[in-house]
Amino acid sequence: MIETAEASVAMALKHGAQQCAARSYRVRDVTVQWRDGKLEQINEATTRGVGLQLYVDSRYASVSSCDLRPEALDSFIGESIAMTRSLAEDPYRSLADPKLYEGQAKKDLELEDPEYPSVTPEQRRRFAKEIEAAARSVKGAGAILSVTTGFNDNRN
Repeated sequence: MIETAEASVAMALKHGAQQCAARSYRVRDVTVQWRDGKLEQINEATTRGVGLQLYVDSRYASVSSCDLRPEALDSFIGESIAMTRSLAEDPYRSLADPKLYEGQAKKDLELEDPEYPSVTPEQRRRFAKEIEAAARSVKGAGAILSVTTGFNDNRN
């Protein structure tokens, strides 16, 4: 994904952007829904894409695409730069000077749970089921007609 971001920046500069910042991403999202003692729904979605901040002739645009084929990206970025040129000028907007980041700590912020890959489909269903049981166990919960619970996790 890093190569996609780097290639996108190079394409943007080739097409006339003075500056470009890119982020590439891959997202996996899993949802388990439990309703009234039964598994009701399971969804899993995987998405990948690239987002660009384009700085073109004192104008700014933020665009993204999930079509990562090189020829599609090249066309998309060229069209995005043409669109950016039609926007109002913002002469004070630009990327920060890279020198401002020199000497900054390279610390792992530990944003990723190392246990994520070990969560199983059975655990996801069990969590949703246990949440329903907890809701129904609340004192005075006898008036509950229906309970829908769920478990969701995603990895970016």
